[in-house]
Amino acid sequence: ASTYSIWSAMECLVRTGKRWAQGSRGEARTITLTEDDGIDTVFTVMNNTTVTLWDVASGPITGFEACQFTPDVDMFIVLVCDKGGEVGTMRTAIRVRAGHTFTLTSDVAKANFTTDVSTGTNDFIETIQARNESGGTGYVNFNIAN
Repeated sequence: ASTYSIWSAMECLVRTGKRWAQGSRGEARTITLTEDDGIDTVFTVMNNTTVTLWDVASGPITGFEACQFTPDVDMFIVLVCDKGGEVGTMRTAIRVRAGHTFTLTSDVAKANFTTDVSTGTNDFIETIQARNESGGTGYVNFNIAN
């Protein structure tokens, strides 16, 4: 079994001279995994290329409770929901800055929702991809745990 700590914090100095911080300053959430409970690897992503980091159909896990994506160059993390076609495939691409960690704490999503998200269909993230448009080769440290 392996133990992973999920912790994310960000701090920066704003123009007014004040410090702004976000994230947990307490003890990290710890998850103990067997070999089949997660992925902890580094992916190479060439320029102008999209690489699948995880797909529910190819495992080794079919859902997750924690996911961290840390690129060494600016990249997009692409989340694909409803690949099975129950509602319709929805894609979201989010830019993640080099050296910053993007964390997901659940694979739950919502589709066909109203503007205020008061109604909709519960859905799941079924594929996670990395898109590199930095002009050079990039690497993504990718951790996902069930």
